[in-house]
Amino acid sequence: MNILAGILDREYIKPDTKLNIIWNYTDNQYFAQYIQKLGHSLVSFDHIYFMSTRPHLILCNDRLSSYEKCNQLSLELHLPVLVVDHIAKNPLASAEQVQIANNFYCSYSVAINADISNSWDKIQNEILPYNNDPNNIIAWNSLLYQVSKRIFTIL
Repeated sequence: MNILAGILDREYIKPDTKLNIIWNYTDNQYFAQYIQKLGHSLVSFDHIYFMSTRPHLILCNDRLSSYEKCNQLSLELHLPVLVVDHIAKNPLASAEQVQIANNFYCSYSVAINADISNSWDKIQNEILPYNNDPNNIIAWNSLLYQVSKRIFTIL
């Protein structure tokens, strides 16, 4: 994929654009179905180099399990990352692992409930459950759009 073409393509995204989202597998199949019901396409890591469409963002499910892969793809493709924490922080995770997993280049972080956020010491930008409440559907679509429009920067 041409990085410049991908960056320019993201300039034309509108709030109703159907996004191409690179994402790592999660055991939570309801969440995958939820994102697809919003009208967006999910592309697994395994298919990223073979796809003909340009991705708009990376959705990283559970930061500790996929940090390295998500961060590397973000850097290679200059894509923003939406980190979604579905599970509480593993109490056996070292402080170093947790610190490393919080250092995405260009990201926004969401927990799906307050208990998960509390286990991570409330490091997420917001708590956003996913359900069929019309307000949540609007909130998730808005969040995906806003993250896809983030300018990639390395600090």
